[in-house]
Order: sequence, then C-alpha cells, then structure tokens
Amino acid sequence: MVDFSRILEEALHTETRHIDPSPFTNIEPDTNVLAQIDSLTVVNLLLQSEMLLETATGNYVTLADETVFDAKKSPLLKWSDWIRFVEARHGG
Repeated sequence: MVDFSRILEEALHTETRHIDPSPFTNIEPDTNVLAQIDSLTVVNLLLQSEMLLETATGNYVTLADETVFDAKKSPLLKWSDWIRFVEARHGG
C-alpha cells in the first residue's frame, strides 16, 4: 500500500528546503501550504510529488488542475485535503 502522506511530506520538505526557518517542521492536518509558499514552489511541489508518486506506484498521474492555484478552492489550503486530493487522483 502506498503511503501518500509520507510521499507528499517528503516532496514538500524537498521543495521548501530553501525556506529558513522552515514553516513545515510540524505539519498538521489543517496546515495551509498554499499560504506559505510562492507559485513557483507550488509548481515544483506538484512536479516533485508526481515524480515520487510515479516511482512508488508505477503510474504517472498529473496533480495539476484548475483548483490547485485557486486561493479559495485549492486542496493545498489544508494538508489533509491535499492528501485526500492526491489519493483520489490515484483512484483511492
């Protein structure tokens, strides 16, 4: 079984390692990722997540859609929503 939460957390830490101090040392279910990173980092997070997930599952699934960058609808507004969004994209 794929541990989506662990994979997504790894991608987040990889793509935000340049932020000092890191706003993601303790990721809670209600952590708002979108408010703490810029749009380029969101793109990099999507790409890194897709790459790690493809390695883990053997299937490439795009995570970008019209909601990801939407300030009111983005699944990145809550960490738990992001995990559910990715699981759903992978058929979970």
